[in-house]
Amino acid sequence: MAKPKKTSELVAESLRALERYEQKQEALAGESARPPAPGDVYVLDPTRDFHLEWVLVANDPADPDCFLAVPADGNFLAGSGDLELGDDSAVGAVRLRCRFATWIDATLLKPDLRVGVLGSAEVSRARQKWHEVGDGVLTDPVLAREVDDDPEYKDWVEDVLIPARRTLREAQAAVIARPKPPQPYPLLRIAASIVLMLGGGLAGLQLWRLNEQVQDLKMVSRSAEERHREELAAERDRLEAERERLIAEHRRELEQADAEDAQAARELRERIAELDKRLEEVARASSVVNPVIASFESPRFVTRGKKKITLEPGASHVVLFLALDERLPALKYRLELREKGSDVPVWTNDLLTVVEPGEIRVGVPAGILNPGVYELELSALEGGEVRRVGEYELAVSD
Repeated sequence: MAKPKKTSELVAESLRALERYEQKQEALAGESARPPAPGDVYVLDPTRDFHLEWVLVANDPADPDCFLAVPADGNFLAGSGDLELGDDSAVGAVRLRCRFATWIDATLLKPDLRVGVLGSAEVSRARQKWHEVGDGVLTDPVLAREVDDDPEYKDWVEDVLIPARRTLREAQAAVIARPKPPQPYPLLRIAASIVLMLGGGLAGLQLWRLNEQVQDLKMVSRSAEERHREELAAERDRLEAERERLIAEHRRELEQADAEDAQAARELRERIAELDKRLEEVARASSVVNPVIASFESPRFVTRGKKKITLEPGASHVVLFLALDERLPALKYRLELREKGSDVPVWTNDLLTVVEPGEIRVGVPAGILNPGVYELELSALEGGEVRRVGEYELAVSD
């Protein structure tokens, strides 16, 4: 009579039978037709330019079509969060960068992008390393931790691993969510359960199921933690971009304010220079020495007043007395002096006022007058309008 088998032996035989069955089904269906599974190695379209491969090390128990993918490359440097595979692995000597794993949807995993398959032991080691990275309980040797601070390794992380993961996450974010079909429970698992119960292995089956549930809960917890970390990183990037935008906007406002201040300062300097010039003219006009007097009658009595003068040596000014016949004189007048036949004034004063009823007095610097005939035009300035009120001629001789 054959000796009854232990529950643990029945469980082990059932699992081996399950594995042989699934391997046989995969072989029958064809390697290219089977769906993605942990252990598969892909070269994904979004990250081709980074020359990386992605190894599936787990799928989300809450979403079977969501896989945890770890980047793999041939860089010989291996840090504390990396897993080194030798030449005997299915994909050769590579480093799995478990610190930079990310969750991706199965829609990104096209069959023609699959380039290899890792064994279950290697996948389990990669998944364990990912758990250690998340828990902060890395057991790598001191040399691996020193590599973390190697400038060349840091450059590789900054130039390849971080941008590649960001690119893949952006591609993942662009995937449109759609309802997932229900996943059928494998028929052979049901059969194995029946065999175990019939063999008296009810306690072993419960233990097996409990272990699977614990593993699933750990994976759900880890995937939720990783996704939360990714959401926080995305929010941090968004806030950093907003901060940079506000700094740039504030810098532009400061530059604009500086430009406006500089423009105001230039206008103020020009105004001060203009006032200084007029003050200088007033000062010169007030220093009258040996003046030459020229009086002109009111335009009411003559069409064009004419006067001849002779400049004496040492005369500083020619003082003009201009008679007016205006019942309501303007508040301000302008006198322009031009050489006869010219349209360009050689001297202008637009600050003249009536100092006595019916008369305007003004001193013209003698230094600007050469022998010749000059035309003088007197205009009233009222409310932004210019009204000519008199024309004169002045003949200068020496």
